[in-house]
Amino acid sequence: MNLALESLKQVLIGLNHPILKEVSKPLDINLIKDLLTWNKFGLEDNFLALYQFCNWLYGPKLLNEKYVELSSFGVLVDFRSLISIHAENHRDHKCWKKKLPLMTNKKGDFILIDMDVKSKSYGKLYACVTGDFMFLMESTSELVSVYDSIPSFIRTIVECYKTGTYQLEDRLLRVDKEKEREISRSFNPKSDFWK
Repeated sequence: MNLALESLKQVLIGLNHPILKEVSKPLDINLIKDLLTWNKFGLEDNFLALYQFCNWLYGPKLLNEKYVELSSFGVLVDFRSLISIHAENHRDHKCWKKKLPLMTNKKGDFILIDMDVKSKSYGKLYACVTGDFMFLMESTSELVSVYDSIPSFIRTIVECYKTGTYQLEDRLLRVDKEKEREISRSFNPKSDFWK
């Protein structure tokens, strides 16, 4: 996982990606573990590594000119915001019970991670492409597996940048959807979204 994150960092630095100026420093690992334990989530190693890398984009920045895309699904949300968003949504939608919101974009697409240690899909990432902005779901919304794990998610993003599948235009991405599907399918063979 650390190698994947280091590759991501090098790609972002090489592009002078604006996300580097927007993310915040990581929180203390013990605070993260305490909040996950208190909320009865598993301490998934890759999730912890992702949030030790940096604390990603502060939730309110998603609503203003500070919004910046990391992938076609938008940007990763800071740890406190994802805990808060989960608290607001998990009672209304049973599929949120042991899942944490990782990222969103301005179209309303978002990604959740399964944090239920008893689940067969523990650590898997799920997309909702019929949601509303800030992780709200419609009555017809469904989740579909999109990335097999956080490391495969990071490797997919790195490959999309390296191959020009993601082209940075100011703070947003121009995405070659066909190439993204091909790359994503190869890195995430167990996920249904790319099939």
